[in-house]
This record gives sequence, C-alpha cells and structure tokens, in this order.
Amino acid sequence: MSGLPPSAVAQTERVLARAWVFFRVVGIMGIALTAWSGVDQQDHSATPAGWCIVGAVVLESALISVACLRRRRIRSTWAAADLAFTVLAQFLHAWAQSGHYGLSSLFMTPYSTVVLIGLGIGLRRWQSVGAAVLALGVGDFASVLFPAPPGSNLGFTGTPFDLVFNGAMAFFLVFNAAMAIPYVLAAWSVSRRVRRAAQRLDASRAETAELALQKQRSWHARALHDHVLQTLEGIIRHEAIPHGPLRRLVEADTAWLRALVEGVAVGQDTDLHWRLRELVERHAAGGLRVEFNGAQLQRPAEARAGLSAELVDAVAGAVGEALTNTAKHAGVETAVLRATLTDHALSVSILDNGIGFDPATTRHGIGLDQSITARIREAGGQVRIDSNPGQGTYIEITIPATAARPN
Repeated sequence: MSGLPPSAVAQTERVLARAWVFFRVVGIMGIALTAWSGVDQQDHSATPAGWCIVGAVVLESALISVACLRRRRIRSTWAAADLAFTVLAQFLHAWAQSGHYGLSSLFMTPYSTVVLIGLGIGLRRWQSVGAAVLALGVGDFASVLFPAPPGSNLGFTGTPFDLVFNGAMAFFLVFNAAMAIPYVLAAWSVSRRVRRAAQRLDASRAETAELALQKQRSWHARALHDHVLQTLEGIIRHEAIPHGPLRRLVEADTAWLRALVEGVAVGQDTDLHWRLRELVERHAAGGLRVEFNGAQLQRPAEARAGLSAELVDAVAGAVGEALTNTAKHAGVETAVLRATLTDHALSVSILDNGIGFDPATTRHGIGLDQSITARIREAGGQVRIDSNPGQGTYIEITIPATAARPN
C-alpha cells in the first residue's frame, strides 16, 4: 500500500493546514511589526504581564502550527481549543493592562481577527464558525469594558465620560471584528468546496479501481473457463479417472469452479464446523487422512452461528491451503486438525509429522503468504508457523472474538 498515492482528501487537508499556518505566521509578523513601529513606546507602555500574555499567544500559535504541519491537517478540536485560548487571553490581557491601552493592546486586538479568519479553514460547520465569530466579538467587547482603576485611559470606572468612551471603543472593536466576517465566510466556503471536491475525487478513484478489478476478474474467469475448466470437464467426460474417491473430488472441484466462473454464489455456508468437516472429507478423497478434533467448536452452536461469513470463508480457505501444502510437501498421509471457540478467541491448528522446513530460509510461495497469512490478517487474526527440517510443521490460526463477530 505504500506505493499508492495519498488520497485527495489527505492531500487537501495537508494544503489547507499549510495555508492555515502560513496565514497565522504572516499575520502575527505583520501585526508585531505594525504595533512596534506605529506608536510611541513611552506613551503607550505595556505591563510585563501583558507582554507575557502576548508571548504565550505567540507560543501557542507556534505549537499548534507545528502540530498541523506534523499531522498534515488542522483538526476541528484544535481550532476550537485555539479559539478558547484566544478568548481567555483577551480577558487576561485586559486584566494585566489594568485598563491601559498599551503597546501590547495593539497586538491583541488585530490578533483576534487573524484567529477568526483562520477558523474559517479549521472549522467544518457553519454553526461552529458563527459561534466562533460571536465568541471573539464578545471577548473583544468585554475586554474593553474590563474594570480598571481610576485614572486609567481605558476600562469602565463608573464615570459618565469613561462609560461613553469605553462604549465607543468597544463598539469600534466589535465593528472592526465584524468587518472580518466576510473573510471568515469566504475561507470557510472555499475550504468546504475544496474538501467536498476531494471527497468526490476519491470516490471516483475508488469506482475506477473497482471497475478495473472487475475487468481483471472477468479476464481471469474467461481464462479459467477456456483452459482449466474445459480440461477438467474433458477428463471427467472421457472417464480418464476411474470411479472412486479421487473422481468424486475432481467432479466436486469442477462443479465449484464452474459456479465460480459463472458467478453463481458459492461457499455461503457460515457454519465453520461444517466447512472444516467438508475439507477433511475432500482431502481424505485425495489421499490425506485428517484427524479432526472440533468438539469444542461443535458444542456452542449459538456462538458458532455468530461468526461472520467473511471470517468463516477466510479460516476455511486458510485451512484448506494448509492441508493442501501438507498433502503436497510434507511426505505424510495423516494430519491433525483442531478447532476451538471460546468467549475470547477462535483458534484453529494444523499439525503434521512430515519433513518440515526452515521458515527462516525457505522461500514462501503464494499459498503460505497470501492464502494463509495475508488472508487471516485481513480477517483480524494472526498466524503462527513452527517448523523444523525433519520435525514436522505446526500452523496455528488465532482470531480474537472481537474480530470474529459480524458488525
């Protein structure tokens, strides 16, 4: 899967995260330069606590920017946390400044607008965007009317002049924040459209891949029909194999292959005990006697009935491949198949006392890697293979109960 290109949704989220970080960094730099060069620092002083809050705001922006770049996306929860932090910083800054409209105030006021526009990218729903605009507007308004000691140049002290002045200042700040609303809506609308386009593109890619897979399956079906199936049916028709267990096995496999090629539903029985018993009988007809111990699997019938059809097919296919490998390579005529089902897991094991092999040095074929190991992993389980030259082979399939039950 590592060779596949990333999804359009993932690429879109990565681009939006980079845009969010770029806008935040450029916005903070611009605000800082404007605040520093546009006022007389002696007449517009800032308290040390005010500068600490500004520093905390910059640090928080740096942390969330790094998180976005590392995760390659901006989560809605991160955007909401950023909003809450900004509103809190507004109140703390108003308290730290004791009502004085200082140099740090020239940073905090436009900074909230930068945060507001960025929320248009980070938030997914228009209701969330509306709530964010309202929260920051209330934060701006309340921070201006924050109680201040007498003699301060900002803050509500109770005098009519201060009340009128602070009210006018609060209205100006709220109006200034409201002017950013069109930019917020534009950022949200563009981000929403881009995300939806990426989702449609991924859906189109998946549909194209499915059509290609169906085309490949059709080609395989034609190849099986024109070659393997015709050969098997010719063998049966001309009685090249005498009547007996082997002929019945070939006839059963031929019928199964024709049903598969013609698209007829096959292998739909979800009773695992029955499927394993069928495998035992089929391999017995081919010359491999399998001792089947499935008593613990047979007793809890209601639990066995709860196994998903996909899991039953996966286990039966893996066991069938393991028994086929035993018959072909182990050099023995007997094997032991054991299956247990508990409240915790489904376990199936295959044991033979054949020639064995060294798993570390033996080159695995498609049967062992794909038909057994990969198939069980896709079903949510794992496979353990123990074997040594001259000491036989033991294969154990284990699937947790959480993966064995249908959703």
